[in-house]
This record gives sequence, C-alpha cells and structure tokens, in this order.
Amino acid sequence: MKSFYGCMIAGSLALLFAANGCMSIKQPYIEKRQYVLEAKRPGDAVPTTGTALLKVRPFVAAPLCEGSSFVYRLQENRYAADFYHVFLIPVNNQLTEIQRQWLAQAGFPTAQSSSRLDPLFILENTLLTCRGDYRNPAHPLAIVEIETALVDNRNSPPQLVFQKTYCREILLKKASPDELVRGWNEALAGILTELESDLQNQKELSKAGAAGPRS
Repeated sequence: MKSFYGCMIAGSLALLFAANGCMSIKQPYIEKRQYVLEAKRPGDAVPTTGTALLKVRPFVAAPLCEGSSFVYRLQENRYAADFYHVFLIPVNNQLTEIQRQWLAQAGFPTAQSSSRLDPLFILENTLLTCRGDYRNPAHPLAIVEIETALVDNRNSPPQLVFQKTYCREILLKKASPDELVRGWNEALAGILTELESDLQNQKELSKAGAAGPRS
C-alpha cells in the first residue's frame, strides 16, 4: 500500500516538474529592437556662403535622457524604462549630427567637429525631454524638449547672443514604440524648422558670415 502511494506521489511530482518545464519553454522570447531618429530638412539645400562659421557642440542630455532605453511617463511622478526598445546610438549623439546636417542644408556654414578653425559662433544644446507621455491612454504623446543657446565666440569671454527652449508634443495614433519614434521625428523636424527661422533672424550671425571665421 505504501509503495502504491509512493508511486502516486512520485508520479505527481514528475508531472508537476514536467508541466513547469513546458511552461518555461513556451514563454515568448522578447526581441530587443533598436531605433535611430531621423529629421530631414524639406526642399532643396540652400547654397552655403563663406566658410565654416557655426559649430554645433555635442548635445548634453538631461538625466532622464542619458540612457538608451525608451522612457515612458505613466503617471504624474511615475516613469518606466523600456529595455526592449532602445536607441542604437545615444540620442544626444544622434541629435548633434541631425542638427548639424539640418543647418548645413539651410545654408549655415557649419564647422565639422574635427575642424581646426576657430568658429565665430557656437551652438550649445541640452536635451531636456525625449519621452512618450502615456498619462492619458486616449491621447498618447511624443514629447521632445531642447534648450538651445547661440554663443558669440569672437569675444573674450564668449557672450550669449540667443537662448530659447523648444518643445513639441505630437499626438500619437497609438501607444507603440514605432509610432513613438515617428512622433519624435515629427517633433524634431518642427523644432529644427523653428530654430532655423530664429537663427536667420540673428543679425550678428549674418554679419559675421560675410567676414569669415577666425583661423
């Protein structure tokens, strides 16, 4: 009798372990997906006049934007990092090159980071926000916020010419990583369009362009 119950217990344990094993095998594998941002200036490139004048310094990222994971705001003081949807390249590095290319296409003489020329003006940027805002499930948002400063490098010490914070909130069709990246791209294009217009209105920048850079 004891052997019968012993066999039953042993068999039950075997089935339990087998079931647990099957459950672990069937758990879906979540693939990590990597993304890059893209914002291209519409229309034809504007011919550049003069030589290297404006240098875009590498973007500085606020603490919430430093990692590679997508960041979602779920409640007023609750955030979540998505470790399965990430930036292939640090977002601040991407934005540095995107901004430089945009301004070059807009006709601003931009100095390459490897250039030995001493630029007359320097553009400094801080990425304040790059996240998905999902506090309202019916209205998911892609938000990008950038603080930009134009510095006159001809003076010692350099002088601040222009400073502005740009922010765009793009309503998404749904709360998904692909849709969020689309929203970020649209937000970046809007910010860069506004920045281009603001720089064109800076008289000091246009005057200095005719004189060329310091060597």
